[in-house]
Amino acid sequence: MFEDLFEAIRNACRRGVTIDLLWGAERDDQTKLKHGAVAAELMSRVSEDPDTHGRVRVHLRSTGSHAKLLLADTDEDAWVAVVGSCNWLSSPFKSVELSVVLHDPLVVAEVTTAFQRMVGRRGLSDGIATELAVISRDLRL
Repeated sequence: MFEDLFEAIRNACRRGVTIDLLWGAERDDQTKLKHGAVAAELMSRVSEDPDTHGRVRVHLRSTGSHAKLLLADTDEDAWVAVVGSCNWLSSPFKSVELSVVLHDPLVVAEVTTAFQRMVGRRGLSDGIATELAVISRDLRL
């Protein structure tokens, strides 16, 4: 399953897409270490692959959230947000899972602000948190 997903990520990178992967759900120190190790392994894998190297950025600090969020800009110069219950990177997709795709700019702005707050809690200066704040502001204009 992961190989199929990695191939989709690789194909997107070949088209010029840049991807930031953030992780969360730090229940306790053991969980935090476990998820951090998976993130480090994934970072190693994408840095060794010629198609994903420099295009997939795996962030090692946790967002502290169990939320499943995706934010993407589209070819139509618009933004979409996906909010889901599914662990997209590890699910066997055998359970009942739900992901909703949001297109309304004001709703996407709200999701972006929530995402920015999760990411921003990691430190005083965070480039992704700043970028998310700018995107959220632009979506409200």
